[in-house]
This record gives sequence, C-alpha cells and structure tokens, in this order.
Amino acid sequence: RLVIGYGLGGVYPLSATKAAESDDDDANSIGRTAWAFFWQGPGMCAPYVVAIILRACLASDAQALQWRLLLGLGAAPALLAMAFLREDAQEDHGRDAAAAAAAAKAQIQRDAKTKIFWRRFAGCGGSWFLYDVALYGTTLLGPTIVEDCFRGKNSI
Repeated sequence: RLVIGYGLGGVYPLSATKAAESDDDDANSIGRTAWAFFWQGPGMCAPYVVAIILRACLASDAQALQWRLLLGLGAAPALLAMAFLREDAQEDHGRDAAAAAAAAKAQIQRDAKTKIFWRRFAGCGGSWFLYDVALYGTTLLGPTIVEDCFRGKNSI
C-alpha cells in the first residue's frame, strides 16, 4: 500500500494536468479536469461504505472474513490503476522520450529566469500545501480532536 500510494500519489495531480491539456476545447478540458478531481471524494469514502456493507451482509462472528474481503477489494483500485498506467505507457512508447525530456528541461530553465514563473510557482505550490494541510492535517488529528471534544466519553 505504501509503494502504490507513493507511486499513484504522484500520478494523481498529473492525471488532472493531462485531462486539462488533452483537448483544445476549453470547456471540455475544464470538465475533464473536474471529473479527474471529482473521484477523490468517492475514493476516500469507498472503503468505509464497503466495510459497512460487509458488516451488514455477513455475520458478526465472521470478522476475519470481512477483513480479508475488505483488504482484497481494496487492492482492486490499485490493480486497475496499474493496468491503465501500463496502457498509457504503451501509448507513449512511440514518442521520443529523451527529446521530450530535453525540450522540457530547456523550457524550465528559460522559465525559471522570469519573475512571473516564480510567482505562479509559489502560488500553485503554496495553495496545494495549504490544501494538503487542511485535508490531511485534520484527518491525522481526527482521534485527538474527537477525544478533546468529548473528553473520553463514549457519546459518539
């Protein structure tokens, strides 16, 4: 899960970039980008929904089976993503990767010398940083927040 999370974590923002740049029509590219970002919410909710369904469908003494099914079903999205990434890599195989990398490096070196590049870079990176702190920070501190709110009482 760590390896898949690390690998797909870098691909996720790139999928929105690819969706935005894959079409010349602005309205269509905006819709495709929104569609790419939309799936983050359902993806975060899916394990809990599947766990609730398994809990409701299987007997309460079958917790080992519930856990194994949940773990196995959790591998399905990672396997699906790997299949799609493999297909994407095969499509890109015909391109000259070295020439594209050299052109991208030259473009970045030219852009890095301009002031507007650094303003946009700081704006984009800073906003993603604040988003990650707001989203993941509250998730990591969830148990502490709940304990502070309810002072250890079993009222939830």
